[in-house]
Amino acid sequence: MATTDGRMFALYGDMPTLVYGHVAENIHGVNERADLASVKATTLAMALFIAEWCGLNPIE
Repeated sequence: MATTDGRMFALYGDMPTLVYGHVAENIHGVNERADLASVKATTLAMALFIAEWCGLNPIE
């Protein structure tokens, strides 16, 4: 049993994994909810990472 798919990739695919995301409560439950400020921060962090990974330059 695992809490994320990352465990399967690490155990059976010999693939390092990283799980990153927003703050949430009751995940996959009846009253599931997410903190919107953390969703915004997570989205920004992922967008900046992808932009850097792709070699994009900031607009000047």
